[in-house]
Amino acid sequence: MRILIFTRHYPPLLSGGARRPFLLAQGLRAAGADVRIVAPALPEGEPGLALGHPVLKPTAASETGHAAPSLRARMRLALLVPDPELPWVVRNARRIKEHARSYRPDVVLTTSPPESIHLGGAWLAGALDVPWVADVRDHWLLAPLMEERTFSLRRHVEGFLARRLLQRASLITAAERSMQREMRVYAPTVPTLHLPQPGPALLKATPVPSGRVFRVLHTGGFTTSHAERDIGPALDLVAEVRASAPHVHFLFQGALTSEERERASRVEGLTIKPPVSLVESWAEQQQASALLLVAADGAIMPPGKLSEYRAAGRPIATLGGSGWTAREGLDADPAQALIGWANGTREFPEGLAPPPSGADVAKTLLEAVGRL
Repeated sequence: MRILIFTRHYPPLLSGGARRPFLLAQGLRAAGADVRIVAPALPEGEPGLALGHPVLKPTAASETGHAAPSLRARMRLALLVPDPELPWVVRNARRIKEHARSYRPDVVLTTSPPESIHLGGAWLAGALDVPWVADVRDHWLLAPLMEERTFSLRRHVEGFLARRLLQRASLITAAERSMQREMRVYAPTVPTLHLPQPGPALLKATPVPSGRVFRVLHTGGFTTSHAERDIGPALDLVAEVRASAPHVHFLFQGALTSEERERASRVEGLTIKPPVSLVESWAEQQQASALLLVAADGAIMPPGKLSEYRAAGRPIATLGGSGWTAREGLDADPAQALIGWANGTREFPEGLAPPPSGADVAKTLLEAVGRL
């Protein structure tokens, strides 16, 4: 089966959003599918089409900190529906169509965010007369990442767009069941499938590091990933843990704003490093003493990063979130958990169930596509 995946986020871009399409593509190829990727940039040797993008490395500013959005960027957020990536999708539509005609895919799959990528998928699948799979890894309107989608008029307009657009899909796949339920509201007659977030394979078996220093790692951004994910509680956690366990050292590795970097620089026992590639990040996670997962307060679903953390096999301390923390078997008191693990007064928790592999998720997807 030939599958064309159109995505805004894919390696070598330093983005957590690249995780799902990258692992899905690997799994599909392992299952025998012929996969082509259409994205802003591609790894060396990756079959597909690199379109380019005005912002090829969204985390490149992390060395000095992300600047506040410009007036032009804020206007694009406010005026472009469903999101500021719409001009990029429209501008490249014909290039993608020409590439797809020579490749002749059996299926077109688009994965969001950004949601505008589904407009390209619907148009392309219609032009080629092939099924279109719309994959979602974040909520659209139920728990929007864009502040503009909390405004009443914008929600009305995008709700209308979501219904008109997604009803054209042959299949809708969702990373979380709550997303699947939201998609059913927009397209009640379209088949939907819960396609869990895959996790990476264990890169190498490494014991939990021993010695004097107990290293706690957080990978990814804070407000650069989610507007409501304030770095403040994480900085308070560092201070609280080190007051009782001064041999604990924290490492925050990811894209931070200038203001976040300045606040973090005042906290002892905390090192800030720029983001690294997905594979490098996975290796770091597997060699940490423990992992710190930070979610926005009240977040109704776990960050996609949880699948990486679960695959790493390290104890996970969770800050923020809501009812899903207990459902996932995560400790409700991150400070006491980290202090206990570091001081040897609390046993490491039993290993969390590993996430499905890319191959597992690919098999589920191929079975569903085969029924279309």
